[in-house]
Amino acid sequence: MTALRVLLVEDNPGDALLLGEALRGLSEPAMELVHERALQTALDRAGREPFDVVLLDLSLPDSQGLDTVRRARDGAPHLPLVVLTGAGDEVLGMQALRLGAQEYLIKGQSDAPGLARAIHYAIERKRLEGEREALLAEQVELRRQAEQAAADARRRADELDAVLNGMVLPVMIFDAAGRPVRANPTAIAQLGFDPLTMTVEQLQHLIDLRTPDGQPVDAESLPLAQALRGQSVANRRYRLGTRTGRNLTVLMNASPILAGPTVVGAVVVAQDISERERLLAELEALNQTLERRVDDRTRVAEQRTAQLRHLAAQLSQAEQRERRRLAQLLHDHLQQLLVGARFNLGVLRGRLAEEKQNNQLDQVDQLLVESIDTSRTLAVELFPPILYDAGLAAALDWLGRQMQVKHGLRVCVQTDEAADPDAEDVRVLLFDATRELLLNVIKHAGVAKAEIRQELAHDDQMRVIVRDRGAGFDPTATPSGEDPASGLGLFSIRERLEMVGGRVRIDSTPGEGTAVTLQAPLHSQQAELPGGAVALASAEPPAPPSVPREGIIRVLLVDDHHIVRQGLAGLLEEEPDLEVLGQADDGQSALDLARELRPDVVVMDICMPGMNGIEATRRLAAEMPGLPVIGLSMHQQADMAQAMRDAGAVDYVTKGGPGEDLIAAIRRCARAHKPHHATG
Repeated sequence: MTALRVLLVEDNPGDALLLGEALRGLSEPAMELVHERALQTALDRAGREPFDVVLLDLSLPDSQGLDTVRRARDGAPHLPLVVLTGAGDEVLGMQALRLGAQEYLIKGQSDAPGLARAIHYAIERKRLEGEREALLAEQVELRRQAEQAAADARRRADELDAVLNGMVLPVMIFDAAGRPVRANPTAIAQLGFDPLTMTVEQLQHLIDLRTPDGQPVDAESLPLAQALRGQSVANRRYRLGTRTGRNLTVLMNASPILAGPTVVGAVVVAQDISERERLLAELEALNQTLERRVDDRTRVAEQRTAQLRHLAAQLSQAEQRERRRLAQLLHDHLQQLLVGARFNLGVLRGRLAEEKQNNQLDQVDQLLVESIDTSRTLAVELFPPILYDAGLAAALDWLGRQMQVKHGLRVCVQTDEAADPDAEDVRVLLFDATRELLLNVIKHAGVAKAEIRQELAHDDQMRVIVRDRGAGFDPTATPSGEDPASGLGLFSIRERLEMVGGRVRIDSTPGEGTAVTLQAPLHSQQAELPGGAVALASAEPPAPPSVPREGIIRVLLVDDHHIVRQGLAGLLEEEPDLEVLGQADDGQSALDLARELRPDVVVMDICMPGMNGIEATRRLAAEMPGLPVIGLSMHQQADMAQAMRDAGAVDYVTKGGPGEDLIAAIRRCARAHKPHHATG
């Protein structure tokens, strides 16, 4: 990997030596340090040589304070800036960020990894700022193109009038309400009056369409009415104008005018049979061209707008999104396939009697176990699954324990499950913001203890409060009312919370600590997608409840992965005292099948679309308290097991464990509880 070139502008030889030693200790990637003592000589060198980042002291022989940032920004606009400040100049560092610097560091408070992170963060932020400016420029260009498209449409309308005026066939164009908006001279001459001066009712009365045998045409069957409903009408023969005295026989065609999926008007043509093919071809080509142009313009505009909105909302979460994607990929696909393979391997091993073959299968099973453990550990390190499976309250408890283990920060956590937002993106935003605020406490507050409180607020809102009793700061000390922590991520958090209807409040006093309140709506307008259910792995409706057999334990399997359900069913059906009564692929389907089939035991997966396993278990426990539920998940965390037990589960088994553990749990639960069907 090519070494990063770092331009250090520092007049203090001691500070320069310390920074150089820190950078030389980094290996991935290596960093090459170039040192200059004065700002102007550094800018001259940046104009001659390539560099990746500038480390800039604000006290130089030829420049002082924030003017140094302005000169460096204007003299080398292509390079990201990391400002170096003294221990008492944190506010100065914040002001430097607003003037164009990408990051600031306090001298003597950053180790080599911290310095490396700051350099990489500044480079990445400079790149993203450039991409955002490019997208804004694209939006301006799209607006110009939209204005040009409108002008083209007006010009095309003028051209259409010219075409219509030159046609010898009678042609009329209607809007979406059925009002005539265009009529060529031939149509006016044929009708004997100007249709553009008529109401819709008057026009229908005067034209008086009838069938070839003289019967009146129902209004809903008129070619125009059908075209305005999106239907094309071709080659309909009518008698026209009995009330105008003309009594013409015409062959009528009607076509909708579309803007994407929306009908915005219709074209109606009355023509002689000899002119039919030519005129239809012309009108069809015109309609397709207009529709294609509208579709193309709309699609490009929507794509560019979506890109800009996506960048604005996700600029500070690029790393979290990728971590979550990889973690979900590992959990939802790789781990499930490995577990399914292991269950099927267990079935095969039970059917083989030869010791040599069983030894080989044992080796394969051990490899699967190691693969599952490795994948599970990696998924947890990438992104904590408890946030998505157990909610924000459980995730905040987990976060507090992690801060104690990894950073030595003792966190007192008070949560309220009733204050969990139902929108997943809001939960992720609040979790990420809380984690960043705790990291700020570690970096800046100078204390070893913090507090998290999750609670309900007024007007269908909830809030998370992060508090410390540390150094604090003066939020009013910075220009424009901006808080000093904006450079540490709160500015992005504020923007994203406001986009979902929330807000950020900062209360801080120097020497007395800081409290940051994150407020967000509890409920969104998104609806859950329904799942489905199958009985005995069949696409047909579930069979009537079977008659319980003495000594047979009837099991309902609930898992959204077909391969895992298939492997579990095969494993259980090898046992003479176990019967797989039915299968479901989400929580709602599990409730429906449990009511209908009345099983003895339910094996319930946690992570499922729609209603997850925790909520389904909670409802089963309330509706059928005698029915034992065994939680099943890829996760080994105690939080997940406790969440299922709190919901009403009587046991918890991990998918990656031996199949014998699940079989033993089913038998144990069946013995400890009365058969559920006996009370039904």
